[in-house]
Amino acid sequence: MIGIYATTLDDSFETINILRERKIPFKLLDDFNNIPGDVTIIIIFPQGIIVGKEVEITVGLKADILVDLALAVINGKKAEKVILGIDPGPYPAMATIINNIVMDVEQFYNLNKMMDKVKSYRYISNKIILKIGNGDPVYGQKIIKKLHTVVDEIIIVNEKNTSKIANKFDIPYSSNDEKRVKRNKGAAIAIGLSD
Repeated sequence: MIGIYATTLDDSFETINILRERKIPFKLLDDFNNIPGDVTIIIIFPQGIIVGKEVEITVGLKADILVDLALAVINGKKAEKVILGIDPGPYPAMATIINNIVMDVEQFYNLNKMMDKVKSYRYISNKIILKIGNGDPVYGQKIIKKLHTVVDEIIIVNEKNTSKIANKFDIPYSSNDEKRVKRNKGAAIAIGLSD
């Protein structure tokens, strides 16, 4: 059974509605230190999906995707592969693509946090492919050096035209994001989806 733990119901409202619509049993948890025995996986806000008390997948994903991933974990199913498209630079953007669907796109200000996120995807797939653009070889090599031990394959992608392709994506961004950040996120998606 899925457990939901959130400090406010606002955080989990959409996820709870999806669980109800799909008639998936769940329990709202009010004490994280006292988890019922029939709860095998927890969606905790804002951290992510956890099994046992260890964060497995970081949030930033849409509610329906969180529910799909939680069900996959419960049923022991893993995605065939996770593709990570990275637009390298001092603050690289990374797009996460599972089953040809863009699940997440994020800009990182710390490579250790990027590595933690990449490691978290190991739980949902046995194959992680890193596709990294060739536009900034210095930072690209730093990222490869950092992540090569946690991915199964590294593909360097020609970034020519990725900025043009990136403009086609409707990238969600907050008012704090600059136009450059939106472009970087779009480029990361284009790199990840490239052949």
